[in-house]
Amino acid sequence: MNKEQIIEVVSEILESKPEKIDVGSPIKDLPNWDSIKNLMILNSIEETESFQFTDDQLEKINSLSDIFEILEVKGD
Repeated sequence: MNKEQIIEVVSEILESKPEKIDVGSPIKDLPNWDSIKNLMILNSIEETESFQFTDDQLEKINSLSDIFEILEVKGD
């Protein structure tokens, strides 16, 4: 799953246009964000990637950039 695909998933779940998604902004500041949608985003990524975020990784996720970084390290 590349960055564009993640942004597409996030925009669908948050019901927002992809260009409104700032990958560097805190996740909680994304349009239409709430805790349930946050879980939906993370679950969708986990299912698509056949990957599970660790508790430590989840604690460190503050922005989409953090998710990208975790997935890049996973790919190495």
